Amino acid sequence: MSLQFLDRYQGPARYLGLGLFLLLGLFGWLAYQSSSGANMQGFRNQQIIGTLLMLSIIPAFLMASLVFLYRETLQTLEQLAQHSPPDATRRLEHRVTHLPAASFLVILLATCYGAWQNSNIIQGLLTGLAFTAADIALLVGNCLLWLCVGIVMGWRLPASVELQRFGRSLQIDLYAPERVRPLANLATKDVLVVAGALAFMPLQALDAEFRWVNYSAGIYVGIPSALFLLCLPLLGIRQNIRHQKQQRLQEINAVIATTDRKDIHQLEVLSAHADRIRAISDWPFDLRLITRILGYSIIAPGAWVGAALVENLVDQFTG
Repeated sequence: MSLQFLDRYQGPARYLGLGLFLLLGLFGWLAYQSSSGANMQGFRNQQIIGTLLMLSIIPAFLMASLVFLYRETLQTLEQLAQHSPPDATRRLEHRVTHLPAASFLVILLATCYGAWQNSNIIQGLLTGLAFTAADIALLVGNCLLWLCVGIVMGWRLPASVELQRFGRSLQIDLYAPERVRPLANLATKDVLVVAGALAFMPLQALDAEFRWVNYSAGIYVGIPSALFLLCLPLLGIRQNIRHQKQQRLQEINAVIATTDRKDIHQLEVLSAHADRIRAISDWPFDLRLITRILGYSIIAPGAWVGAALVENLVDQFTG
């Protein structure tokens, strides 16, 4: 399936996300306002509001992120095309602009998982139990959320595999490592998208009660996905850089082998240059930058979870 229809929308990705959020938020608000009586999940009002809010924000955020990453990947490809063989460039462009057939299985499984998380609502509907509009909104919203997760992951994971191959094919200049930095920057943007989605999960805890079930699915899926999206493209570049370093060291060692051992100055220059090549990092990014990004990624959810835990402790001591 081609994704080139995304090129038709030229506006900022955030506007697309905002429009979808308003649409989903309106659906959730109408469902909440028209609900009366106890819901099947046994949620309190604050928990229902927070969950519906999360189910409105995360799908909108993911679809806006898909457009953002689509554009950023094509822009990165354009920046690096001159340093890559044409066939590798065409393969990556095709993978980015097309959704693999296997991705539809990922999308289906993700949507089914969203339905399974609300299996008690489905069972209640099938057995004729009383339900509220909020129950339907929670069921539909959770299926939509995981549908969006399936779309993004079903597209992005195969693209990351191709990015690894693309990184291996790049023409690396050991004396100008900044040329491949755009690919490293792209990988960090993938991580920030996953972290952004995880940061909205604590909205389910507006009632200030920590429930592991609210976070487990997102963490089990989000953290491995973030690591995969970060490391896989960079592993291709790392292999490429290491190969180029080995080739360059072989060339230097060959020159050293033919150098007169009495020419101390030339030997020292060659040895120092070999040490410089060995000292070049195999990874095309600044580790301090990555550490800072990962740190920022856990601040928001950590703060929410910490606040909920503290309030629970206060309630226990004062209650």
